[in-house]
Amino acid sequence: MSAVDRVHFCLGALLVLAITPAVAGVEDLFAANVVVSRTYFDNLFKRSSDAGVSRDQLTSTQVTVAARKSVSLQGFDLSATLVDNRYRKFDSLNSQNNNYSAAWRWQVTPHLTGTISSSRQQSQSDFADFRGTGQNLRTSESRRANAEWNIIGGWTVGTGLTQSKQINSQTFVEDASNEQRVADVLVRYAFLSGTTIALNRSKSNGDFSRAPNPLTLSDSRFSDTREDFSLAWPVTGKTRLTAGLGRVSRQYKNFGVRDFAGRNGNLSLAWAATAKTSLTLARTRTTDSWEDTASSFAIRNLTDLSGNVLLSGKLSMRASIGRETRTFGGFALVPGAFSRIDKTGRESLSLSWTPMRSVTVTASIQQSRRASTTPGTDYSDRSATMSATASF
Repeated sequence: MSAVDRVHFCLGALLVLAITPAVAGVEDLFAANVVVSRTYFDNLFKRSSDAGVSRDQLTSTQVTVAARKSVSLQGFDLSATLVDNRYRKFDSLNSQNNNYSAAWRWQVTPHLTGTISSSRQQSQSDFADFRGTGQNLRTSESRRANAEWNIIGGWTVGTGLTQSKQINSQTFVEDASNEQRVADVLVRYAFLSGTTIALNRSKSNGDFSRAPNPLTLSDSRFSDTREDFSLAWPVTGKTRLTAGLGRVSRQYKNFGVRDFAGRNGNLSLAWAATAKTSLTLARTRTTDSWEDTASSFAIRNLTDLSGNVLLSGKLSMRASIGRETRTFGGFALVPGAFSRIDKTGRESLSLSWTPMRSVTVTASIQQSRRASTTPGTDYSDRSATMSATASF
């Protein structure tokens, strides 16, 4: 089934759900929204010495229809989105993307539940990492089935299977197209206070859409193992703490010199200071694959502070500031290649006005910059966006 056919199928299913005269649940929903936005970039391709060459503006139109239906113990969610992107200057980047998600939230008993889901998302690769200037659409598809059993009290165990696919429309060596099959198990405990702790372990096998290359040591197959511990703690009625600690390891089938292992983690504190003001401080560390001549993986350390203020019943403001350090490591194909370190900063500010219940107008500005030890990868970029959303 093609991407267009899948979207048509979702739209048809949405219509069926909307008109089905089955017993309605309190969560039944049928909604649609249209978002039209225009974004101005002063350095679209994020080049170190752009001199205004890649200034451009993007007009994006997004139409989404979504439905939620409950039938007895079963729940169904469907969403389909059509996105039309039009660039004023670099029109070779124009695209029409079809995205969807569908889920069956099944129950055998209130203690034995699960979800069967499928999704598809398509978007232009970020030019901060994809260093080309042409269109490179990344299509991410995922199919998942999981089950959870509440054994007794707060104890729950679960297992799941996931098949995911990532396809780049152009060659992207550092983050190549691949397909993965993942099996995971979960143990979770929920305290009466609302705090939850969980332990998750997953094992995956993956294939790249390429043959093994002994010259670049680019492999065709890999396997990942992940262990993660997570905590969600409502400290007070206004403060919530979430944390996680984990480990990931990757092994390649033919070129073991590119194997790596590393730690992941996150810590987030959300504070509702008043009824109109909230703040969130987050710290995240991730270890991911990144293949080039000087490295096999990259470690990201990100600190982010964001805040929301309700200025009136119709006007709200959001601001955020982020700082990230990305360190590249692992096997270097070129002897004596130096380790790359990127330091990135970004700030954003947005105002949203809701003149009526179904209409929202948003204006936002953002700036970002990167300093790198690798020549030619520094950049500075500013953008501004105006958007209008109509909900039905």
